[in-house]
Amino acid sequence: MNQAESFEDKLEFSKKLLSSKLVSEKKHITPELLSYYSSWLNIVVRETCLLEDFNGKADWIVDRLGGHLTKKDVETSFNTLLKLNLIEKIEPQVYKATDKDVRAPNELRSDFIRAFHLEMILKASQSLMEVSTSLRDITSVTIPITLDMIPDLKKRIEEFRSSIIEAVQKNNASEVYQLNIQLFPITKVNKN
Repeated sequence: MNQAESFEDKLEFSKKLLSSKLVSEKKHITPELLSYYSSWLNIVVRETCLLEDFNGKADWIVDRLGGHLTKKDVETSFNTLLKLNLIEKIEPQVYKATDKDVRAPNELRSDFIRAFHLEMILKASQSLMEVSTSLRDITSVTIPITLDMIPDLKKRIEEFRSSIIEAVQKNNASEVYQLNIQLFPITKVNKN
């Protein structure tokens, strides 16, 4: 994965890493949990099930997410979500989200969540061309800092994310959005 030249190749190798039996056994990750984090669709389908107008059916999600998804893609995601108790079946072919909070276990943070972030970054770049500026906000700021500022900046970013989560939980949702916050060095880090 580290030697791949294109973004798409890195993403493909990340997915292969996710499915590695050696890695999953080492981390004590269940196949269902591994499956949940190996595809952006599982995470997005679960959040789509929380929308106020969600009718509980796969066809509705296919229509709302558009793109090249099939009903089978969503049903496969439903099966993963059912095994993890993140949704429940309320009648045949009709589902609803449980109120279970979803957070990645710490051991997934570095290796397994990476593929999800890579896919979301790709989707963000696609939205630059496909989504009106009235429906998105992709901005950046390039700033000079010292390395000792990083812990404070990361803490402020976490506080900001928490405040956004708190704000959106107070409303009935009609859409699923992705919020990416990025802080990374542009210069070669000099630790002198």
